[in-house]
Amino acid sequence: DFTRLWLDDMQSFKRKAGEDLPADTVLKEGHYVVLKRLAVGGQAKIYLAEDVSGDALKVVIIEYVLPVHGGAEVRERSFASVKKEAEILSSLDHPGIVKILNTFVEDHRAYLVLEYIEGLTLKQLVQEIGVQKPLSVLDIGRQIAEILQYLHCQSPPIVHRDISPDNLMLTSDAKVRLIDFNVARELESGATRTVVGKHNYMAPEQFKGRACPQSDLYSMGCTHYYLLTAN
Repeated sequence: DFTRLWLDDMQSFKRKAGEDLPADTVLKEGHYVVLKRLAVGGQAKIYLAEDVSGDALKVVIIEYVLPVHGGAEVRERSFASVKKEAEILSSLDHPGIVKILNTFVEDHRAYLVLEYIEGLTLKQLVQEIGVQKPLSVLDIGRQIAEILQYLHCQSPPIVHRDISPDNLMLTSDAKVRLIDFNVARELESGATRTVVGKHNYMAPEQFKGRACPQSDLYSMGCTHYYLLTAN
């Protein structure tokens, strides 16, 4: 029950909303130790941490600050996308999609624990190495297409809505991994139309709130263009 999960343990509020987790912070009753902050984006902060409850594996922890005021209904509505991301990731099993390991709530914050993937995002790849050769882009594109085929063949189809160089990683062995599902949704008739995604990678119909599986293919094409041109 994800609603109960997010709304449990709401009695304390130790940190201010904008404060980072310092290194060596312990979370989830000693299960995780924060190593450093990796990134900040939208309403979330992303940390590298160590799972000290088992084999001391590195993990990625995404932290969302829950609204303090307004009651349980406001908190639930504000973080419907967080719950949806956890539900979608929990239902998927594909080597090209990041795996969710745990979920918990602590100090008015919701946390998703994901597997740690060592590598570069496609954006970092171009920024640090430069434009990619056509054959490399073809291989990357083939792997992205296989991931999208898996998502679009779910019942109902899952439309990612944010395929971009920021959300795709390339590992040291040249494997592509899709790492962010915060705006993905299951394509159902009558669903509320919302406009989400990065404008430079959005298909025309997505600007109208009508994203469909073909919209992800458009975004994949824009990602190929970026890899080839850095623009």
